[in-house]
Amino acid sequence: MATASILKALALERLQEAECLIANDHVGGAYYIGGYAIELALKAVVCKKLTVEMFEKEEVPRHIAKSFMIHDLSDLIILAGIANELETKCRADDAFQICWSVVSDWSEQRRYEVACQAEKAKLFVFSIKIIIQWLQKNW
Repeated sequence: MATASILKALALERLQEAECLIANDHVGGAYYIGGYAIELALKAVVCKKLTVEMFEKEEVPRHIAKSFMIHDLSDLIILAGIANELETKCRADDAFQICWSVVSDWSEQRRYEVACQAEKAKLFVFSIKIIIQWLQKNW
C-alpha cells in the first residue's frame, strides 16, 4: 500500500494523465483514469485524518486496512471524515456542487464501458481539478 505522500503524488499524476488523454481524444480512458485521481486524493485525506502514513498491517490492523481498500467515492468521503464539509461546500457553492455531482458518479466499473461522450469526459476532468484543489486543503 502506498504512503500518504505517494497517494498525493499519484492523484496529481492520474489527473495529468487524464488531461493528456483528453488532449489526444482518448476520452474513455480520461474518464476512467481521472476517477482514480479523486480516489487517491481521498485516500490521502483518510491518512491525514487518521494520522497514519500508510495502511499496512504493521501500521493498522488488517481488518481496518481492508476498509481502506475500496473504490467507492461516497464511502471514502465518509472514511476521510469530510462528509459534513463537503455538504457545506456544496450548499455554499453551486459550481462546486455541480463538479462534485459529476465526479461522484464515477465508478471503477468504467473499465468495462466502451464509449464515453467527449463533452462528458471533458466536464469530468475539469470537475476533478476543482475537487482535487478542495481536497488538497485537507491532505
